[in-house]
Amino acid sequence: MKTIFTTGQVAKICKVAPRTVSKWFDSGRLRGYRIPGSQDRRIPREHLIRFLKEHGMPRGELEDEAMGKVLLVGVDPTIRAGVVDMLDTTTTRWIPR
Repeated sequence: MKTIFTTGQVAKICKVAPRTVSKWFDSGRLRGYRIPGSQDRRIPREHLIRFLKEHGMPRGELEDEAMGKVLLVGVDPTIRAGVVDMLDTTTTRWIPR
């Protein structure tokens, strides 16, 4: 799981231009740090997620990346139902096959 992002990577996630991300960073709206001796910016994952939540922006691929997966194959329906009941349905997608 990626923990540090460049402005270009953040721009791709947010579907904006890299210059827009730089403006967010420079204005203090998006927190991060500069690489010493360079103008390059880096944004830690937790600051990016906080920014997306504060601005009501989708966290799509960030959440998908962090989400674990459970594959139940050939499992008795009763056992499968028990596993599904144990999963947190607010953060878990159940895809019956």
